[in-house]
Amino acid sequence: MSQKPTVLRVALPPSFAKLDPERRKRLEQFLNFATSLPVEVTAAPSYDALAGSLLSGETSLAWVPPFSCARLENAGIPVMVRAVRKGAATYRAALVCQARASINVGQLRGLRAAWVDRESTGGYLLVAGFLKGRGVELDRTFGSQQFLGSYQAALGAVIAGQADVSSVYAPPSEVGSTLHLEDLVPDHQGQLKAIAFTDEAPNDGVALAPFTPPSLVRAIEQAFVGAEELPMGPDVLELFQADRFEVAPRNGYRALYLAMRTLR
Repeated sequence: MSQKPTVLRVALPPSFAKLDPERRKRLEQFLNFATSLPVEVTAAPSYDALAGSLLSGETSLAWVPPFSCARLENAGIPVMVRAVRKGAATYRAALVCQARASINVGQLRGLRAAWVDRESTGGYLLVAGFLKGRGVELDRTFGSQQFLGSYQAALGAVIAGQADVSSVYAPPSEVGSTLHLEDLVPDHQGQLKAIAFTDEAPNDGVALAPFTPPSLVRAIEQAFVGAEELPMGPDVLELFQADRFEVAPRNGYRALYLAMRTLR
């Protein structure tokens, strides 16, 4: 039977590990206003832990990257809302290198790759699927592969010359091919360029733990969809780099789950 939690525990991806305390506080205030519950926001140590904490009920609500959304949907947990950015509910990933490097998809053998996490959509999985679809076996092609836990660390390794290529989320094709890296590597975004872009995937979204009371589901959904009009709502939109949130279509991430299985 559904029972309203006494504390709304919120988990963010590991890329939010260094989130400014004031921005975390604004997210907590936004959700407190929507639910009248005390709110605790933490960053999960890994993408696998992020999904696992939600499935176990240890976490009440999670901001989840697309491939984790696909896993949750496959386990019967629907994604409630998803981000819309520049009018689009999808995005791509870009394989990147130093701006001065001469590298293309056919010249990856022996290079060093720095990825975010094995469960990161933009930081690994989309590019891994893109390369595998072109006959590139990552373990046999790259001289080394590191999983560094965040976009900042992975992109920073390329900028510092400690790795040759990495992967980062990018806008959908209809928006353009400009990489917006200001929030990830401030003052260094001009030092990276895209080698290739993947196909598009649904944006990240919000999922709730199983057996969340329907009244709480409605309150949280309405808060995100109407965020622009609520206290701290604009700050939450900025935090997740979203123009707005929309209700996610049922099973909208199923295609990603099927694609993910090909990588296992």
